[in-house]
Amino acid sequence: KKILFFSLILLLTRVSSLHAVEPSCVTELQRQALKEAGLERTQVGQWRRKVRQSAWLPRFQIGADRTIRNNLDIQLDDSVSVSSAGVVVGPEESQQVVTQNRNINFEAKAVWDLSELVFSRDDLAISQEARNRVRERDRLLSQINKNYFDWVRLKGKRNAALQRDLLAANLDGLTNGWFSSYCKSGHGS
Repeated sequence: KKILFFSLILLLTRVSSLHAVEPSCVTELQRQALKEAGLERTQVGQWRRKVRQSAWLPRFQIGADRTIRNNLDIQLDDSVSVSSAGVVVGPEESQQVVTQNRNINFEAKAVWDLSELVFSRDDLAISQEARNRVRERDRLLSQINKNYFDWVRLKGKRNAALQRDLLAANLDGLTNGWFSSYCKSGHGS
């Protein structure tokens, strides 16, 4: 009975020490995978702050307008002449004046849309992106957890090296090689 009791205590100590080490490893593994995928939670908050700050900045508008105007001014002086030689009708003088006006106007202005301080349509886009990122985080964490705990489950089994290598390769792919280097340093093996 004493041997059974000590064996049970030894087994419980081994299981509790396994659980003491493994969750911290999986937490770090999750953190590395999220970092590698660019899914940290801080980004959405930064986006929201930047949208609020951007409402204080003006939108600059620059424009140019070129107009060319041609004016044609024709003046005719008609004259009628009656003489012994006959009647002559027609202009003796005509004058044509062509003028051309060229104008180039430049415009520069700064426009503030202070209604963006209260509500910005970019907030809706950020909210949608935040929901998409939560779904992607959940999918990634589920994949990490499944691969990692399958890898842990296969630790003590014979002929499981190939499956463990496959799971380790999956975890390395999700963490850019962090998992294997972590295990080689003696933390996760």
